[in-house]
Amino acid sequence: MATDVRNCLVAFGIVLSAVACSKSDAESPPSKAGASAFKPIPINVAKAETRPVQRSVDTVGSLVAWVETVVKTEQPGTVARLRVDLGDSVTQGKVLAEYDTREFQLAVDQAEADLLSSRQSYARAQATVASSDASLRSASRSSRIFCANGPRSCTARN
Repeated sequence: MATDVRNCLVAFGIVLSAVACSKSDAESPPSKAGASAFKPIPINVAKAETRPVQRSVDTVGSLVAWVETVVKTEQPGTVARLRVDLGDSVTQGKVLAEYDTREFQLAVDQAEADLLSSRQSYARAQATVASSDASLRSASRSSRIFCANGPRSCTARN
């Protein structure tokens, strides 16, 4: 029985070797009848996935604007925020930039402090004028009284 199994295995191995060594239909040259048959083309398959795509074009050249406008400010100051970018279309009256308001607020505060100081100086000057006017009136009265007492002393001074 062991000999039968062994003979069977040997026969199976010979048949398997013969089948494996023979040419397949795909490897054999096409016959005249199968000449119009399609030849297989190798393809690669991959799973579709989402990825970011860079939207740029590398080129060499010069760019020239259709219309070029020089923009300048009437007031000096620091720009806090630009509202447009290079190449943006703008219309008349559109806000292009915003100033940093801290500098202007400091200038207003300084002007208000200077105004208060000037008003105080003016009030002191008015008080000085009033005091000087009172002193002048007092001196005039004293002079009149002195001249009324004796004409010699008044004429010597005048």
